[in-house]
Amino acid sequence: MTLNPLDIREIKVLKDAVATALYGVKAANGVLEISSRRGVSGPMSISLSTQAGVTLRGRQTTTMMDTDEKLELERRMQVTTAPGYLFSPDFISSATLSDLRQSYQSTLGIAPTWTREEYLAYGSRQLDSLRQIHTNWWHDLIRPNSYQSHNLSLRGGSQDVTYYVSGNFSRQGGQLEGNDTKRFTLTNSLDWQSRLGFVSLGLTGGYAKTNSPNSSDFSPRAAGLRAQSL
Repeated sequence: MTLNPLDIREIKVLKDAVATALYGVKAANGVLEISSRRGVSGPMSISLSTQAGVTLRGRQTTTMMDTDEKLELERRMQVTTAPGYLFSPDFISSATLSDLRQSYQSTLGIAPTWTREEYLAYGSRQLDSLRQIHTNWWHDLIRPNSYQSHNLSLRGGSQDVTYYVSGNFSRQGGQLEGNDTKRFTLTNSLDWQSRLGFVSLGLTGGYAKTNSPNSSDFSPRAAGLRAQSL
């Protein structure tokens, strides 16, 4: 996460005997060789680049259940803790009044001493109220956001000494509220060549921070789909 793509000069793919000759048996499956930018002789040149854009919500590829379908599924599964079955005429008509009070006590925290007709009327009102809820968690949780990247580099030097300095700041807003990634990188290189030999010095540092307050292993898209199915 602390690698600045603008500091890369070239990427080579080495295979077969070439890779093995340079890097040994560990390179039997091939090597990706990444070369970074270095200084060049000449007047100091300053390069400044900036990027900004918007990341959209994307297309929802999965069609989720609506409230009516979810309540019907709960009724067919006959799970007494689910409202689709707890408030259904199927459960209220088949269970004893004692079982109804116990189920309502454990699920809703109330133990009404109603008649069966009152239970049926209460269940019908609850189901009618639930059927008015049509929350699209995909659109409520997943949101468009912005990204930005700023890079400043200096390079130059003489025939004997060349230098390259680069700094980068990037920020990517998350698709979920409170999720984002920030990155700072700094690269310095100094090359010195004389009749005695060649000396190359390099210093690279980076700091990256990712905020994820929901503490979830799900990706934003998976979390949105999972929430919509609940």
